[in-house]
Amino acid sequence: MTTSPRSWALATTTLCLVLSAGVSYSGQKQQTAPVRDEMRKILAEGHDNREKRRQTKDEAAQEALDAGLRPILSRARLGLGEIPAGRGDQVRFVRVVLNSTGAGSDAVRFRTPATGEEFRLVWEIVVPGNNQTRNLQEWNIVSLDGPAPIAEFFSRRDSFDLPSSGFPDENFCITPYIRGQPLRSDAEYILWFDFTNDKPTPAFVKVGLTAVETDADEEETPRRAAAPKTRSKFQTSTKSLNQRYDVELKGLRKSYLATLDKAAKTAAQQKDAQETDRIIGEADEIVRGGAAAAGRRGFQLLRAHYGVDQRWLDVTDQLRPLIRGDVLRFGLGADFNFKEDPAFGVLKQLIIVYSLDGNTGVSITADSQRVELPPTAPILDRIPPIGSYEP
Repeated sequence: MTTSPRSWALATTTLCLVLSAGVSYSGQKQQTAPVRDEMRKILAEGHDNREKRRQTKDEAAQEALDAGLRPILSRARLGLGEIPAGRGDQVRFVRVVLNSTGAGSDAVRFRTPATGEEFRLVWEIVVPGNNQTRNLQEWNIVSLDGPAPIAEFFSRRDSFDLPSSGFPDENFCITPYIRGQPLRSDAEYILWFDFTNDKPTPAFVKVGLTAVETDADEEETPRRAAAPKTRSKFQTSTKSLNQRYDVELKGLRKSYLATLDKAAKTAAQQKDAQETDRIIGEADEIVRGGAAAAGRRGFQLLRAHYGVDQRWLDVTDQLRPLIRGDVLRFGLGADFNFKEDPAFGVLKQLIIVYSLDGNTGVSITADSQRVELPPTAPILDRIPPIGSYEP
């Protein structure tokens, strides 16, 4: 029996498809996430690695243990929960359950956008307890396919407010400060955590990214030159709208008070004391409300203090000139420095009390953190719990 060229071509194509499917299937098997017992063993190796590092003061041994942690986390990778990395007002806290295998160690992973940019990382974790009772004892970041930044030091906030989270009031918010190389585009990173015991630890984790600014192209120059002019036009228009709003609101209030006054006189003539008192009370509320609302619309910086412990400076007047179009946005140390350092060489905090449409808010940031007020999004979204393995 002879075989036609067409049959040979069909057979060859079929064989290639079968081989391709076999390779694909083999690759899928290799990428299967570890089961719970395997994850516990892998993460326990990570905990032993960290315990050995804490016990040695030899720098060479510490470097060897740091290098040895990367392949351990690489084996655990597909069993780790993935945190969405946000930018700007898209940054959200995500609920996770860490250490649920009881291995004493756990991690989560995140991926940077494939935009060709480099990124600065700001991440936070909130765990129950305080500085003495919290289960979490160590944390950092690694990359499986290249260099990663290092969490050099951190700040903490006790009793961090997490609205609608069901989290205990006594909690501990940790904000690590990153140094070293920026994060690469379309790259995966792992945040690892080590614990003092084998108890599962509920937590909220937030991963924020900021694009690293590069040298501007030539065509950016006219845009930058036009920025002050555009800003001035925006501020002038905003001021004009506010003035027009005040005039119209004052007219409406005056008209309404005149109507209430006429109604109160009518009620008094009819000897309806209850209705008269009600109308007079309503008019009083309108008058008080008008006085209270004056000057409270939009964003206002009320007070600002910078320092630590008992060493604080009032920096209100230094920050007010930075407000542009009802927005206060700057990076301490990057875009702006205070005239005086109240505690040189010590991590300090900036506390800002502000008003937004008559509602008072408080912002607390530490050195190297960006200030962006008013806040553009809630600090917490109700996202279903995720984690390596939830009990």
